[in-house]
Amino acid sequence: MVRRILLTIFWVLNFITAYSQQSLIFKFFDNPDVPNGPVYSILPHGDTVFVGGAFHFWGPPIGPFGALDLKTGDVDTNFFRVVNFYGSDGLKKFIPDGKGGFYICGGYEFKVMLRDGLVKSFNGIMHVNSDGTIDLNFNPPTLSAFTDYENMILVDSILFAVGNFTKVGDSTRTYIVALDAKTGKVLPWKTDSIVVEYGGIKAIAVSDSVLYIGGKIQKVGDSTRYGIAALDLKTGKLLPWNPMVKYGTSAGLVYAIAINGNDIYIGGRFDSVGTYRRLSLALIDKVTGEIKEWNPSVTVYSPNSGEPGTVKLIKIHNSKLYIGGAFSYINSEERRDIACFDLSTGQLTSWKVNTRFRYEFTARGSIIYSTGGDINDLAFAGDTIFVAGSLLTCVLTGTDTIFRYGVIALDATNGNVKDWKGAVLFNDTDGPGVWSMAGATVYGLHIWNGKLLVAADLRTRIMGSLGRQVLQRNSLSAIDARTGKVIRDWVGPEFNFVMEINNQQGTSYIPVKFVSALAVMDSVLYVGGSIALVGGRWYNYADPLYYSPEIFVALDLKTGQIKKKWSLGSHFSYWGGYTGVKKIIPTPQAIYVAGGFWGLQGKGGLAVIDPRTGAILDWKAGLSAGVNSIGIKGDTLFVAGWFTKALDTIPRTFMAAFLTRLDSVKLLNWQTGPFQVGYDQYGRITTAVADIAIDDSVIYITGPFTITGDSARQKIASIYTYNGKVTGWKPDIPFLQYSFYNSVALTDSVVYLAGSGVEALSKRTGKRISQRWALGATPSSDVIEVNPKHRHVYIGGRFSTIYDGNNYYPIPFFIVRPYAEDIATTVEETPYVEIPRNYILHQNYPNPFNPTTRIEFEIPQKEHVKLTIYDILGREVMKLIDGEFNAGRYSVDVNMSGYPSGVYFYRLEAGKFTSVKKMMLIK
Repeated sequence: MVRRILLTIFWVLNFITAYSQQSLIFKFFDNPDVPNGPVYSILPHGDTVFVGGAFHFWGPPIGPFGALDLKTGDVDTNFFRVVNFYGSDGLKKFIPDGKGGFYICGGYEFKVMLRDGLVKSFNGIMHVNSDGTIDLNFNPPTLSAFTDYENMILVDSILFAVGNFTKVGDSTRTYIVALDAKTGKVLPWKTDSIVVEYGGIKAIAVSDSVLYIGGKIQKVGDSTRYGIAALDLKTGKLLPWNPMVKYGTSAGLVYAIAINGNDIYIGGRFDSVGTYRRLSLALIDKVTGEIKEWNPSVTVYSPNSGEPGTVKLIKIHNSKLYIGGAFSYINSEERRDIACFDLSTGQLTSWKVNTRFRYEFTARGSIIYSTGGDINDLAFAGDTIFVAGSLLTCVLTGTDTIFRYGVIALDATNGNVKDWKGAVLFNDTDGPGVWSMAGATVYGLHIWNGKLLVAADLRTRIMGSLGRQVLQRNSLSAIDARTGKVIRDWVGPEFNFVMEINNQQGTSYIPVKFVSALAVMDSVLYVGGSIALVGGRWYNYADPLYYSPEIFVALDLKTGQIKKKWSLGSHFSYWGGYTGVKKIIPTPQAIYVAGGFWGLQGKGGLAVIDPRTGAILDWKAGLSAGVNSIGIKGDTLFVAGWFTKALDTIPRTFMAAFLTRLDSVKLLNWQTGPFQVGYDQYGRITTAVADIAIDDSVIYITGPFTITGDSARQKIASIYTYNGKVTGWKPDIPFLQYSFYNSVALTDSVVYLAGSGVEALSKRTGKRISQRWALGATPSSDVIEVNPKHRHVYIGGRFSTIYDGNNYYPIPFFIVRPYAEDIATTVEETPYVEIPRNYILHQNYPNPFNPTTRIEFEIPQKEHVKLTIYDILGREVMKLIDGEFNAGRYSVDVNMSGYPSGVYFYRLEAGKFTSVKKMMLIK
């Protein structure tokens, strides 16, 4: 007897689903390039995918930990990756383990993708062996949520760790803990309770039998200790040594401790030590606690300001004492954030950095961004000093601006910037595009096996060599649809910022730059958004009071060069949320440009341009507010947005239909809804249609809207093109209480919706054909598009991670998945002579295969059977069977077209029986 059961199988793939194996070292699938800022528009065109948004760089998705080559700056894409972690800031510090490996500490939990592709969790500290593998035998107990480790020191077989915590596992430990260096187990060693004003313990050092700790310490046990304390290394008892570091009348903050012989150097932010005035840097006798005469004043603003700067690090190297932090002067000598002292004499050397780490601006000047510039760590390699800091982006020399990101290499002999271009980029989830110009905040550096190890802020995603692995792309890029890589020889214009109103009163402005609309016709790529084409270099902005920026441009499709540009008004409101160009539809007769651009009377939401002459036609839709989306069906132009009137006075709420004829404006008697109109406290409309997609006789719409009446719908609906009535199609998915879907895209059988996650729904039934595609961090996808040629789904937005149900991965802003379409698969019960005696899962045949294979199994009695395919990370990618089966032998034909080559596993569960086998897809 043969029985056939048709199953609907969902298949979904992240760019990181499959991995190639080479000497047990994993790679992300083809190492796709990702941007460092939000994506707002996507346009597939043949083998190219044009992507627009608020980004400035594309590169490999590495995350907050990376290994950069000391010579080239290339990031090692074969290394393990920290895929997500939890904590206050990020990964903080490295220390060597004395055996060629290292420890790294940071947030209270981080998850690491190992070289075999498996994901492992670590509690705040991880040990890496000398060969780069992770020591799985070392893992401390859990820290409390939102606490972290700040620093560490290794003493024989004990790892002392300090930070902002009061409990490690079940053990109470205030800001310092002793761990077994092999296992991470908490040791009995402990101190009396430590009281800090804030921030926990920042610094730790050891000499002889004494452990020194620094922070904004106030008390240890019942004893007053300001800024720094000394503990017995064996017992943890507080020692009498007590220099008393203060700021004003309270405890000073000690960030750094360095020991040289009998001298203890401390740095931080303080104005006195003991009874002596000391500005953020001091020298203390290790034995007596006496304050020594060495007295360099570290200040900000001016030499005589008396305002202490901040010293965050002290490092001794080649008989020199280096300090770093946030300061401007040492005594009367200008030293910007880094200074060097002769260790034997204590004198400030003539060596200084021939740059400034801050690049400042005026309110209506030429540059829109100023970096923080604080220096957090230094690492030494030959004649190079690597500098890590907070949002390091550029350095200003006497003659030029040199851009470096996150880490800067300096010449140790003369302080000049070297040509090393390892880049660590800030991940901008904000939206306007400002922060995507910045380097990431890097906390820790370590030289290891010819590489520079980097520990960075949790918002770090992209890392690699600038110009080689990391490419600058200014709000617009072209991606190879076959590889996921940026096309190197296609570079768009030097878009600049515009200034937009950022408050209800219209008196506050912010810089904004993003591409939010793309379209192609013939050999022309049309680009729109909130952009300008003046102002000098890419970090400049246009003054809105005197200039109408070109927010819509036509580019040569092959070269990216400008062919034509249009200014559609000078008044933009980021506060309003619907500024700039949102949608473009080019036709041989007219180019329809939709958005929110006031200043064109009667055309504020929709402009029509003659494609031959470039003239803006006198075609006025008279809409009362901005337009979010448009679509054309036959001779009808459908318009959706925030408006409530068309032709100035005729009621049309959120949607309207016009004839596409250009000799006159014809508003059709087509209406849908009725829509409920919502307002905020300022009287602005808060409900609207965000996007539309037209399919035959149906328009699918999304947005923060409510349709009332007999065919009530919220946030998702489909309506007929010919009469505006709501169809019977209803999505069978949970209602989004506090968000909505921003974008909709269609294939032959599926409706894709993008918002806080991504849904794939059947056009026929409205039911899910896949699990929800989840996003992490700022969980918003703003645009979704499909590519029929490659059967890809492209998702862009403000998300900074993707989520597989267990872990977040550092894939920001732009991801690619294959179609989640229905696939008909046959499960066949084969004839048998006798009932099977055992549970058996057979090896698939053929194996390796491309793209189809057969899986057979036997069960001796009736069972609930599950047959599932997993990727190499153990994540489910295809569920073949989930139901009741009688005793017998069954075969399942599997079609994995659309999946990448790689190793997969299939698992049979039948009652208490479980079996797993491996198979190989090779294309």
